[in-house]
Amino acid sequence: MARMAEKPRLLLQAELRRKPYWSRLPILVLGTIAASGAYWALSVAQRRGLADSLLLDVGRLVAVVLAGLLAVLTGLSFYRGLTRRNERIQIYDQGFVWKRGKQSRRYAWNKVNVFREGAGGVHVFNRPLLQWGSQQIVTRDGATYRFKPAHGDTRRFARAVRKYVGPLTSTRMGQMLRAERPIKIHPRLTVYPGGVEANGREIPWSQMSIKVRGNIMRIRQQQPNGKYKTVARFNTRRIDNLVGFLELAQTTIGIHTGEQRTAAATTQRSA
Repeated sequence: MARMAEKPRLLLQAELRRKPYWSRLPILVLGTIAASGAYWALSVAQRRGLADSLLLDVGRLVAVVLAGLLAVLTGLSFYRGLTRRNERIQIYDQGFVWKRGKQSRRYAWNKVNVFREGAGGVHVFNRPLLQWGSQQIVTRDGATYRFKPAHGDTRRFARAVRKYVGPLTSTRMGQMLRAERPIKIHPRLTVYPGGVEANGREIPWSQMSIKVRGNIMRIRQQQPNGKYKTVARFNTRRIDNLVGFLELAQTTIGIHTGEQRTAAATTQRSA
């Protein structure tokens, strides 16, 4: 009797709704009007000499700053209410579901062509304080999906995705190299069967070491004296399939040097 397929396990769910932007819009508009009214009232009081002039100047300054801030937030809320669509993102151990409006797309992990960890942020006690950029998935049918700070914790999303996409992209890269097909993973970094071309410089696997610290990947080349020298640096947020490349590099460097050195491609990731 054939074994029944296991039910997909939900790892992460995120939702973006446009309704909250419209809901807070009236409050922001009223706040802007109230701050502007306070500035007008303080200006009238100053002209009539109803209070200390310095105190009224400070009050008017606070009112102007507050009115300006609320006006900006009002504009942003209005713009986002118009342009953003309702989205629901579900990450499973077998793939992901991305719903935009009434359209829902489902993909198994082997249908992912590119995963780029392009988001950054400041985290305090493992919680996002400030985030920017986006994590990007490109599927084999050419569709692009971006997980942005508005969706939630971009670092948590990356951890969930790379666990499954990393090994798959590494295997796919290996197949391409065995077929003598070069792989461009960065505008200035191309992977070949015999090594990489970084910033126009060819570096064979047998002389290579790769290290990642933070969002910087350093490619180092062995010198005649046996020591390694950094010959290229790349921002990891601009590298396609970073985890897949690092897994491939670790294995390939070990094969070409005749040593199974797990330190050949060292990663020190914050995520």
